[in-house]
Amino acid sequence: WFFLGVEEMGVVTLINAVTKIVFTLSIFPLVRTASDILYVPELNSLGGICGGIAALELVRRRYNLTIGLAKLRQVRDQLRESFSFFVSRISVSLYTTSTSFFLGIMAPLSFVGQYSASEKLYNALLMMIYPLTNVLYPHFSRGVSESERKKFKKAIAILASLYAVGLMVVFIFADLIIGIVFGPQFPESVLFLRIFCCIALVVFVSQSYGYPILSSFHAEKE
Repeated sequence: WFFLGVEEMGVVTLINAVTKIVFTLSIFPLVRTASDILYVPELNSLGGICGGIAALELVRRRYNLTIGLAKLRQVRDQLRESFSFFVSRISVSLYTTSTSFFLGIMAPLSFVGQYSASEKLYNALLMMIYPLTNVLYPHFSRGVSESERKKFKKAIAILASLYAVGLMVVFIFADLIIGIVFGPQFPESVLFLRIFCCIALVVFVSQSYGYPILSSFHAEKE
């Protein structure tokens, strides 16, 4: 988040790439049998920890910043000021991560598998949105003119149109896509994927307009 704020995402990309490559390659010599499968999440976790330590050290050396304990008043003020934004973000996280959990409780496992298959493709569609949000938010947080905001709105309208065309293609050929990616054993995933295509367009508008613009102008409630 720090490097996102100072618009140095190249640093994050480099750190993530190095740690993921190193710890992914280390899986091959360490995981030999089925009993070694637990090494995989351990190595992934270790890679994330090492990446975080490297980022903190880089922040300390390059920006002369150190980690310290915040005062209770500062924590309280930040929580109160960002509560609306927190509720907005946590609601999105809950509906995206808890659905499979509740389906596992109330529905057969086969049904959950059908849903999870389509959800993976849905998450892939959303991955196209996040780079746009990550690039725009630091820019708008520094303040922009009204003319820049108008240009941004026009650009978002164009991108939303292109994104909608792509989603329409996925919607039409959902059965073919599911068949190629997961095989013929997932017929019910087709309907789920088509529903996700409709949701993805709403998420695109929310993530590209609401998050970078409204939050940077302290209009989280809107």
